[in-house]
Amino acid sequence: MKNPDVPGGRDDLLARIYTPLSNISMEISERRNNKALMKKVEDFFGPWKFDAITGEPRAVLSRSIATPNLELSYFLSLSNGLGMTPLILEYPDKFVAKNPDKYHLCKLFFVRKVEGGNPIVIDTLKLVNFNADEGKALLDIKTTNGENIVDFHHYLLGKQFPYLSDKVINFSDWFNNTRVLSRYYYLYFLSLFICHGVLFENYLIGDKEESSFFKEKFLPSFEEAERIFGVKPIIYSLLPFRYATRIRWYSYPESLKKYIAGSNHNNKLPTSINHFPELKIKDTGKYGMGVYANENIKKGTVIRVLDGEIISFNECIKRIKAGEEEQTDSLQVGLESDMDLDGLSRTFNHSCDPSAGLRKTSELIALRNIKIGEEITYDYSATVGPNIPQSLWEMECMCGSKKCRRTLGNILSVPKKQLEKYMRCGALQDYIKAELKIIQQLNGKLPKYRKISL
Repeated sequence: MKNPDVPGGRDDLLARIYTPLSNISMEISERRNNKALMKKVEDFFGPWKFDAITGEPRAVLSRSIATPNLELSYFLSLSNGLGMTPLILEYPDKFVAKNPDKYHLCKLFFVRKVEGGNPIVIDTLKLVNFNADEGKALLDIKTTNGENIVDFHHYLLGKQFPYLSDKVINFSDWFNNTRVLSRYYYLYFLSLFICHGVLFENYLIGDKEESSFFKEKFLPSFEEAERIFGVKPIIYSLLPFRYATRIRWYSYPESLKKYIAGSNHNNKLPTSINHFPELKIKDTGKYGMGVYANENIKKGTVIRVLDGEIISFNECIKRIKAGEEEQTDSLQVGLESDMDLDGLSRTFNHSCDPSAGLRKTSELIALRNIKIGEEITYDYSATVGPNIPQSLWEMECMCGSKKCRRTLGNILSVPKKQLEKYMRCGALQDYIKAELKIIQQLNGKLPKYRKISL
């Protein structure tokens, strides 16, 4: 979609603003090894150096209040994948109910994640008196049970992610002081991401209010930072654009609901709802970026649950035709449905002799013991349904394993012994298992599938 107010259109502009996930580590490393650039950044900040982000490179999320919603969980998985320490910068300014970020801090939505589909809202909890608290500083707002709203969210955060206790910083004073040093509102803030880390953020320039903020405040500051340093601030699109306005990212796991009802802090929260092994994204040296184990992983361990937007085949084909997606950007999760994968999920590569496989809908499990430093791969063909003809999905393989098949097709192209191994390990998606059972009942014949074509 082109935005007439933005030269070149929305997509072209966002492509210029954002840095691809696969380039971030290398870009930061190169800049930090550039002594002249590092000195220029140091001189620029002078007495306004922000110590929390000038040491090791940081993955940064900036929000009004740090809270353990699904957005934060996703941010942590990305920072973990990059091998970067997360940092959450808080700016608890005034409460404005029409601001979605702040609204959902004061009215909590609990979701149940349905396997094979998007989360479903199961309950809500209103924490404050919206009319009475409109315009108040968040630091001065109390919940209906008399607890400070910031303390309330910090309590939840500390129980779910205790390791973040020293990684949340109120940077209000620093930001308020530096934003008046230049006519460019965000110049000093964005300059933090020239050498010292990456900012994870969503810029919804298709939204009327967001578009005004973007053009009047953000973009001039971004361009000025780029002019001063000769390189742009490193920013990654935290959530794909079509996800960002969805209620799911502001929501909380169903498992938290029973612990916060009535603000009863005598109840214990689980320390981590989703504990996954540490991973690292780096260049494979052969076929782009890949995902590697950053710790030893035992056979059968759930490595990740690949995530994304569940879409129909028609929508998937539409996006491919429009050039919005590559054919390998999605994962088939049903006979006529796909998951448009998020950035991290897309980075797992194929191998004909993989270290991992998929079960249920998108649960990635270790097929064997995986040593630290090994790449984590799965067999793409094992996820492509028998209803997908070779004319629609075919891929040249460059995995380099002894079992390399050279050309990949659908599930039926997987060698019999390899397929039996996946079955023994429970590493086949539910819909694949169901279709293979039907084909077996038909003595090897295919059911009559609906014709699908590009």
